[in-house]
Amino acid sequence: MTSAMSMVVPKTGEEPAPDMPQIEAERGEGQVRFVLSGPWNTQTVSHVDRAMREHEKSARGNLTVDLSGLTDMDTAGAWLIDRLARAVVGANGKAVFEGAAESHRVLLEAAAEIPQTEQANRLGSDRSRFASAFALIGKTAI
Repeated sequence: MTSAMSMVVPKTGEEPAPDMPQIEAERGEGQVRFVLSGPWNTQTVSHVDRAMREHEKSARGNLTVDLSGLTDMDTAGAWLIDRLARAVVGANGKAVFEGAAESHRVLLEAAAEIPQTEQANRLGSDRSRFASAFALIGKTAI
């Protein structure tokens, strides 16, 4: 695979902090491989949301996401990762997760069942994108 590596560096410094989510991406012909690490949770995913949205916009081909480096993931992290997978599938690609812990796999499956509405994806909303996602979870559970 011909690759170009990129890493999301937290706003707080030049070196990736171990307590922040990180993305490494390898791009090749018709294939993208993401290696995600660190905590992907409500307190941290805002640091990678913009980068994930940029990757969603350029979604082409097939995607493999290596989750073996995740130290923590909650619903917010699962939703962000699922949003990327949906963008790839929406562009006629295939998304595959590798190395997911059982608890992460369960969260990703739950996130995949949540409808992605225009409200949840709308930019410039009065509510944060994450608050909109949690509102949808509540509506789905009721």
